[in-house]
Amino acid sequence: TVSDKYNSVIQQIHSMVPDSRKPTTESMVDCATVCPLDYNPLDSSELHFNAEQKFVLEKLIHVIDSFVGSAANFFKYQFVVGMPGSGKTFVTTHALFYALCKGLNIMVTSE
Repeated sequence: TVSDKYNSVIQQIHSMVPDSRKPTTESMVDCATVCPLDYNPLDSSELHFNAEQKFVLEKLIHVIDSFVGSAANFFKYQFVVGMPGSGKTFVTTHALFYALCKGLNIMVTSE
């Protein structure tokens, strides 16, 4: 079912975030934009971002927060570009986790 697939995606992303204070998968499944979870990866003392990763994640969080606060249906063209090993997946995973904590449904494409 769609619900099972959604739960599976949340569990997969949840397992990729090495932060002991992250919300539970159950709370993330029940989360909605009207009652978002209070979690920001940039506030964690357990996660370490280099300056470029922090900059990109701050921008993505700003876009997500702007989206949550508006009536927009979607936002387009948010790119994370970098050399192999620069942390693109690491940053994107944390941005997706943040979006899920805000009660958003997410879709990511890659080429």
